Parts: sequence; structure tokens; C-alpha cells
Amino acid sequence: MRPNARELEAKATRIGLFINLGGPFALALAAILLVESGTIRPSMNFVETPLIFYVLGAVAIMELAAGHFVRKALFAPSKAREVMGDARKAEQWVVRSSIVLFALGASPMFYGVVVFILGGEMTQLAFFGILTLAGYRLLRPSASFLEETFTAAERPGSPN
Repeated sequence: MRPNARELEAKATRIGLFINLGGPFALALAAILLVESGTIRPSMNFVETPLIFYVLGAVAIMELAAGHFVRKALFAPSKAREVMGDARKAEQWVVRSSIVLFALGASPMFYGVVVFILGGEMTQLAFFGILTLAGYRLLRPSASFLEETFTAAERPGSPN
């Protein structure tokens, strides 16, 4: 019996909204409020030294690219084969794998908050926010992706 991909996608989406969007953007809002109120004073001038922004931006982009390969490994047909007959196991598999993916997708905003607190500009924080949104969109296990995984798992002799 094949698990319901739509239900699994809905569960993963709810997890992603919290882990990948809610938490990081709440942290960014807190950082903005702390910097604007003067509670935290930036310690660097990023107009003169944007190196940290460039390094963390490159790390964030590479992390999202690596997330693509992690997604393929977590949702391999061989793993789907193990949970095909048990809806509860399938749900646990999707939830655990989604948590890993959404944590990877959320990390750019954490980098952005660090850059912003150190003296970055709002546009730099927005750049990391856009990467976080892209991470949510790119790494989220959609119903069609799950269906393809289950279809590949049902084929006899399929790799992985």
C-alpha cells in the first residue's frame, strides 16, 4: 500500500512553516528591533569590510546547493521501500527528513542576523531572507516529488 503523498506533503509543509520560516524570521525581526532601539550596537563598518557578508553569503548558497543532494539521499527509493506498507513509518520518515532539510534551509537567515548585528545593512539581511525563502521552496518535499519516490521504490530492480 502506497502512503498518501498529499497528506505527507501537508505535514512537511506545516513543519517547514515553523522551522524554516517562522523561527528565522522572528529572529531577524528581534535583531532589527534590538539594533534599531540601540540595545545592540554594530561593531563593524561593512561598507569598508564586506568580506564577512561575502563569505557567509557563499556558505549559505553552497549549503542550499548541498541541500539538494541531501534531499535526494534522504528521500531515496530504497528508504521509501522500507516504509511503503506502514503509514505511520512513512509519516515518521517524512517528518524526520523534512526537519533536516528545513534546518538546512533556515540557516541562511541565521547567517544574515549575524551579519546584520555585526554592522551589515538591511539589504544584506534581506539577501539572506530571500535565500531562506528559496531554501524552503527548493528543499520542501512536494507531493509530486514524494509520488516519484514511491513510484521508483515500487519498480523492481530500481537503484538506491
